Amino acid sequence: MATITDVLLIIYIPLLIILNILTIWKVVKYWKSRDRYKKQKFTKYVSGCFSLLLILVLICWFFDLLPPSYFIGILSLYVTTISYISLVRNIKRKYDNKKSVISEYQFLGYLIFFSWILFLFIVSFSSFYVQQIPLGSFFDGYFVKEVKINNQISERVIPLRYSDAFFYSGYTFFSMNYGDFKAKGLLNIVTIIELFIAQIAVIVFISILAGYALQRLKLNK
Repeated sequence: MATITDVLLIIYIPLLIILNILTIWKVVKYWKSRDRYKKQKFTKYVSGCFSLLLILVLICWFFDLLPPSYFIGILSLYVTTISYISLVRNIKRKYDNKKSVISEYQFLGYLIFFSWILFLFIVSFSSFYVQQIPLGSFFDGYFVKEVKINNQISERVIPLRYSDAFFYSGYTFFSMNYGDFKAKGLLNIVTIIELFIAQIAVIVFISILAGYALQRLKLNK
């Protein structure tokens, strides 16, 4: 018997596929004119990539290769990435306007918003870790935990609660010790992707903050 989540996704799939095809078309329609293609906003390229990824995840879900939580994670990751790009663009726009200044209140707002974006990145990747990837023996993605049996340490497959998945995602994002859990199979690739995104997000924001925001910062007297 289909669950409410399955019914909602079945209703949502046709609309989402249509919207994704339109998004991809907007990205590639200027391909013949390279100059116009290169002048598109960076968000257009990001939207095109995530649209392809969403369609792939929906197809995998339809054939019971991926759980619905992966669709939620990709969608959340897309919204978070767009928010991050908007933050960076806003700081750059402030710097380009030579008459514009950044107050200490605005600077604090940038830090709070960036912290919120980091939190959303962690939450988004939690959706990938909370369920195993049932793609067969070679493509499985799962977590193991070391247990001691008869004075011997062995690994046991264990499903993660959402709280465990959240903390694992946080440890991964900040390159900390993972504790008791170890990712195996395809979840290792997801972990590497999160590490890569974390490094890029932090490095770019610090560069924008140091190169642009601090030069327009007006200190209170």
